[in-house]
Amino acid sequence: MNSRAPQWTRTAGIEPRETTSPRENEPSNRPMKRFATSGHRAVNADGIRSAAEMFADRKARRDFGSRGHVGAFRIDSERVDGKCVEVSALIGARSGNTTTGHNVIFSVFEL
Repeated sequence: MNSRAPQWTRTAGIEPRETTSPRENEPSNRPMKRFATSGHRAVNADGIRSAAEMFADRKARRDFGSRGHVGAFRIDSERVDGKCVEVSALIGARSGNTTTGHNVIFSVFEL
């Protein structure tokens, strides 16, 4: 039997995190905002980008059924106050490693 006790070392610079309740930076505690675009019902989302992704996914599923998929997605332009963005996305159906479909351009704005 080994008579030596295990040696524990403390890593320099790492301090235990303080836990506070409620945590303000967690998504579950941030207030949801409401976003809209033409042709779809408004959604509640954390931010305008996640709302835009939801709308692109809805459009893909509407046009291509359950196989609908969003390929390339980008925010082309944004208003100075960040309350409105223009989005372009490739929507379609997957076939192998490619998405066959078409581009859509739409605006998303905060209500």
